[in-house]
Amino acid sequence: MTGESNSAGSRRPLAIVVVAVAVATIVIVGVGLASLNSAPPVTHSPADLSNSAYCQGAGVHQTISAPQKVVLIVLENESASTLDGSADAPFANNTLTAQCGHFAKGVMHSTTHGSEGNYIALTAGLNPTSDSGSDALAKFTLSDCPPDSAESSCKYGGGHFAATIPSLFSQIEKTYGAAGWRTFADDMPTACDKNDAHVYAITSTAKHRLYVARHNPAVFFDGINCDQNDVPAGDWKKRNGALYDAVKGGTLPSFTYLQPNDIENGHDPVTENGITVAGGTSRINNIDRYLSAVMSMIRSGPDYQRGNLIVVVTFDEGAKSGTLKGDDKVGQNCADPNVSPLATSCQIPSWIVGRYVPHYTYPSYMNQFGLLAAMERVLKLPALLGHAADSSTPNILTGTATNPNPFNIAP
Repeated sequence: MTGESNSAGSRRPLAIVVVAVAVATIVIVGVGLASLNSAPPVTHSPADLSNSAYCQGAGVHQTISAPQKVVLIVLENESASTLDGSADAPFANNTLTAQCGHFAKGVMHSTTHGSEGNYIALTAGLNPTSDSGSDALAKFTLSDCPPDSAESSCKYGGGHFAATIPSLFSQIEKTYGAAGWRTFADDMPTACDKNDAHVYAITSTAKHRLYVARHNPAVFFDGINCDQNDVPAGDWKKRNGALYDAVKGGTLPSFTYLQPNDIENGHDPVTENGITVAGGTSRINNIDRYLSAVMSMIRSGPDYQRGNLIVVVTFDEGAKSGTLKGDDKVGQNCADPNVSPLATSCQIPSWIVGRYVPHYTYPSYMNQFGLLAAMERVLKLPALLGHAADSSTPNILTGTATNPNPFNIAP
């Protein structure tokens, strides 16, 4: 959440990539809608995209097999009302929103405040605002602290989830093997690092770090292959490191989580108390420049060009509205379908991006549990986790009778 800067700080699936702003992205490759064309659907080998194309845009689309891989990107602390249409976000608005799948302003909801609980919602289906069942085990995530933290500022303490608590990571390991997922974290010092690192600016109110553990959900789950799979991304902007090699080599696993640093994801302010912190023109512009760079790299890889993968791009939470009392409060239940429409801190931008994803605007209520369910369905996992399995959680893959596969990603 804003101000968090404490030291704790009939088709077969293709690939999907998911992203967040505290970003996490998914890139989804879909198939065409035959109802849009009187001619029989045609299956063909994909041609290279033009330099400016990321998705299919509007119009008639090919019928192809579904994506097999997902990439998730999570970004930080922007509401749909502040990013949609912003002049500081030309790539997000003029490319992703204009060409790909996205969610209408105000319909996509986060889970809570601060950050950490939303990352856990996206990867385990738990809601830390509830004290019942497995949700109660996630209460510590409201602290926004590293898993081993004992600092007094961590109201609910640090914490881990026991190996008995299922997550997207453990699900994938059981289904696809120990190497079935990977996290690539920018500026993380060592694999599966559970401590905040790389202080780059100090002001009178905060220390700002490039890497924070609370934005890396895998480090909170015991019993998974974290030491091997949760790795530093390397300098992908200069075409080297683990992330760049996996993208270019077509070796991304079934599920990939990308963690940008706290400048790239829009978390840290450009200035604070008159001191330059993150640089750039605005938080939104820092987000947009990151998205443009990382999506360009992903798009150039063989998984994306073959329509094998989708990228899901979303945010952890939005920003305080200033008009609704209690909005942006730690522990606020943003996943409640009846949450006030004035609670803009609960409303986040999100996109589904992929080689065969059409331009489509999802029109109705959606939340992070629905994104988790979509990723699990694309990956053909055996069950939906936590609140992803709730009957009230929307299934964005099935659409409506007249538009049964709106994002072209259903398996």
